[in-house]
Amino acid sequence: MLSHILGCARQKGIGPATRHSAVLTEVISAARNAGLIATRELTLTSVPTKRADGSDHRMDAVIQDERKLFYVDVTVRSTTAKSHSEGSAEKAKQKLYLSAAVAAGAELVVFRLDALGGFSKAASSMCKTLTAGSCQSYEDLRTSVSWHLAVQNGMMYAKWRKFQPQSPGVATASDGPGFCAAALLSDDGDD
Repeated sequence: MLSHILGCARQKGIGPATRHSAVLTEVISAARNAGLIATRELTLTSVPTKRADGSDHRMDAVIQDERKLFYVDVTVRSTTAKSHSEGSAEKAKQKLYLSAAVAAGAELVVFRLDALGGFSKAASSMCKTLTAGSCQSYEDLRTSVSWHLAVQNGMMYAKWRKFQPQSPGVATASDGPGFCAAALLSDDGDD
């Protein structure tokens, strides 16, 4: 059920957007602490399509070290979503942003996290890059990112619980393991 909540929660104020922002803030902070140039949310006019709301696409972070330019896209995927297990998140981001990254001479990094804290290979590799010349260790950065993700997950769960009807005979998360087996098997959405 928790994975379902973390994948589907869309309440205003606390949800996937704030969780995404918390992770992005940690990535930007780590880059700047390492003395790297880091820009947040660079508008990409070279991407041929617009977003659903008509706005331009943006790269979450552009990070530059002495040798390379990185276009970093943060994505948090629900553990039970097909896109988490099949790697389609990376494929979709590559299709959308790779041409813009190549045109800028940048390496595209899809910084994908599991909603429950697992790091993709690309995210782990980027953490190593960010901590290579820094006083922050690789383990400290991963812990910090995971901590901020967990805090946001907790806030999403608390907000979800606040809006759930409390009727007699309806199982809730406090009813313990097995209270909603159907939700555990769901293939819910992702960020």
